[in-house]
Amino acid sequence: MTITLPSPMTAGSTGSAGNGWDCTGAEATITCTHALLPAGASSTLKPHVDVGSVAGFQPVRVRVAVPGQAVSERFPVVVAPQQMRTVYAATGRAQLVSAGNTLIRGTASRGIGILPIPLPIGHRGPCAINDECSVVPYHGDGGAYAASSGARSRARLSLPAGAHVSYARLTWAGRGSKGSLPAAVRLVDPSGGTHGITGAATTLTAGRQYSADVTSLIANGGGGTWTFAADDLFTGTAVGGVFDGWSLQVVVTLPSGPERNVAVFDGAQQVGQQLVARLGAGTAGTAQVGSTLWDGDRRQGNQLGDDTLRLGSSTVSDVGHSASASAPESAADPNWNLLGTDVATRSAPVAGDGELTFSTGQDKFYVGALAIAGPVS
Repeated sequence: MTITLPSPMTAGSTGSAGNGWDCTGAEATITCTHALLPAGASSTLKPHVDVGSVAGFQPVRVRVAVPGQAVSERFPVVVAPQQMRTVYAATGRAQLVSAGNTLIRGTASRGIGILPIPLPIGHRGPCAINDECSVVPYHGDGGAYAASSGARSRARLSLPAGAHVSYARLTWAGRGSKGSLPAAVRLVDPSGGTHGITGAATTLTAGRQYSADVTSLIANGGGGTWTFAADDLFTGTAVGGVFDGWSLQVVVTLPSGPERNVAVFDGAQQVGQQLVARLGAGTAGTAQVGSTLWDGDRRQGNQLGDDTLRLGSSTVSDVGHSASASAPESAADPNWNLLGTDVATRSAPVAGDGELTFSTGQDKFYVGALAIAGPVS
């Protein structure tokens, strides 16, 4: 078997690749050998590869030769961004859907002091970015405000007609000097059923992120308004600002539509300069990106707002602008500010080697969850 890797991926260590395979590598080519297998048998090969700084769908070519016959195949291999891991990958008539909201609300700029009654985000000019805010827990489930440690908020998950939920990831994160976002939380489905969820942890600077596979829960609950609730959260202060929020990144399969390669990544990569992932694996078409960003800042005059997503040839400026179209508050107030939480799904045409690039200028942000869907070659 001969494996040809795309640049800048290179062959890793040589030797055993498991299950009787033995491999040698030179630059972008790996050659592996195995004794002939009986008819109907199979064998798994795990070659060592240095992926470098690449991520996303990487086109790999494989040629398998046996006496008198050879077969070649080209297919994408999914590579997770640094500090993240692949939790789902598939090919099908896939579409991405996202939803999420904040768990905090601002009161006033820390330089002004906390007002006795928290002001709605849209009416408090002094506190427009989480770096400057004094915050309190948000009870955004329609109930009256109460100064307790818990928080809850809603988001509408809009699933296309006829969609089958193939995968769903719930992610929640926060940062601050007081309190702590718990691993055990609750998700209330559109029918009012309450479900306890415990997530796996990822450490952030002065904070924590958790995530969980909620595929069966979302598949059974369907589209509509979901409520996230936690008994505690981060407040106080933090370098770069306090944030608390949650998101759903969902992959659905449709009865018709274009075939796409799709992958979901979990973890948290802090973007100080760039995060790049390949979307096209040789064929041009429409790509989708579902992202959950933490600690982005909305543009204030000529400051901040320099978080950027380049998707193919399209550029989305101020991408980490603390917004979510799925938040019900956004329908009533277009300026609804999630204070360091940004959840969105975006689409754009890409070339056969098209990429996505997250970048920032003055202020770092985290990519806490990432789903990508690219055209099939």
